[in-house]
Amino acid sequence: MIYRVFDFPNGTVYDLFVSFTDEEVEKHWKKWVPIVDEDSNDVEIKPYWDDKQIGAGVMRKNKVKVFDGIHHTTLDEYSIFVNRKTGEVYHYNNKVYKYGVKGDRIFLTKYLTGEEKMVYDGKRFLTSSRDWLMENKQTLSDKSCKGILYLKNSLRYRKIAYKNHQIIAALYFGQYAIELALGEYSDYEINHRNLDNDDNRPENLEIVHKDENKEHATIFRKLIKQKIQETLSSLGVGHLANKAKKVKAS
Repeated sequence: MIYRVFDFPNGTVYDLFVSFTDEEVEKHWKKWVPIVDEDSNDVEIKPYWDDKQIGAGVMRKNKVKVFDGIHHTTLDEYSIFVNRKTGEVYHYNNKVYKYGVKGDRIFLTKYLTGEEKMVYDGKRFLTSSRDWLMENKQTLSDKSCKGILYLKNSLRYRKIAYKNHQIIAALYFGQYAIELALGEYSDYEINHRNLDNDDNRPENLEIVHKDENKEHATIFRKLIKQKIQETLSSLGVGHLANKAKKVKAS
């Protein structure tokens, strides 16, 4: 997370990177509960679930392991790759492309032309801006959470937005995450333990009650202020700490 401070009299701008390690988070908050089986796709889609929960359940059911830490799933026209180690989420239109694996690489092939393109080189995903494999980077909330938007069509009576942390929670936490935190009127939320909404690793996510989420945010915002104060004081401008503003991720 980046916080920016302007020192107008001197014309100086300070960009401060503030983060918490998993160990720091556990020192000030509860411990993270490890996932028992990261490759599991077990789920029971309940008859009372809303359409978003049902879609998340389908994602979970369609989840398959491609490589260690890399999983693939499909919901309607979009198929999704997830890098479990980084929490990054990508998608492609499965009506246009199909995926295949060669060694430790992943390729997409266009149905109409047979054109093939590598989208995973064994270490990282290779994305495009408008076609082939794309990042889930649509901003879907006032908290700058990114994800993928399913538009209204003949099969959907309304558009449905899946934020990246919701996809990760559905795929790796499964039933209880979908049941508790993805319903439209739920009292539970998916919390980013280190307050970084772009860090969607499973270790940084947890299901909490809304009141608990507020408590967590209060604790860590105070810790962020302390870190900003310490950094600016070391630069001799500690008096500017209260002027720090978070910079939205691009």
